[in-house]
Amino acid sequence: MIRGHDRALVTTVGLVVAAAGDVVAGQVWYRTAGHGFTGTELSDGAVEALSLAALAGVGVTLLLGVWGRRVVGVLIAALGLGMLLVSVLRRTPTTDQLVQVLGVRDTPGAGTAWPWIGVVLGAVTAAVGVGFVLRAHRWTSPSTRFDRDGNGRRRVVASNLDAWKALDAGDDPTDLDGNLAHGASTPRHDPTGRVPGTPTQQE
Repeated sequence: MIRGHDRALVTTVGLVVAAAGDVVAGQVWYRTAGHGFTGTELSDGAVEALSLAALAGVGVTLLLGVWGRRVVGVLIAALGLGMLLVSVLRRTPTTDQLVQVLGVRDTPGAGTAWPWIGVVLGAVTAAVGVGFVLRAHRWTSPSTRFDRDGNGRRRVVASNLDAWKALDAGDDPTDLDGNLAHGASTPRHDPTGRVPGTPTQQE
């Protein structure tokens, strides 16, 4: 898979499932005595908080280098597992929640499919975090970096910021990538091997 498409896929999936986790938290997970308990109510806001944190983490990876993406990837995986566990363990109201909302300690009710959707989203979020950890080294960093060309010479690969600056100045940003830094020049030699502009020895 092409590296750029690979990164875009993992990032897009991470953003979508994390945002979906927030939506799922607001749905009714359990109905009883004419009242519908949402995922946010049942988990005391845990599912919503975990999904929003995962969403922010996926966004932050766009600004980080290899090790930064790996560290945040571990955190995203942990957040995804947290979403999964909370969705499983908090899909029905506790006695305290029943007393507080309905004034009874026990009443028959029925769960919905939403907490199980939360389980799936949590698992996918965890997988996205693992993807960041395992594939971070395959993706380019946002900062300027040095590479070697085919002849073994060092070259500067311009960052996205350099490209935007060049575009704003009316220059062609594609001239920056794979060449010397913008504004840099190389000395030219005459047939005798002398660099123009350098003083010659007086005989």
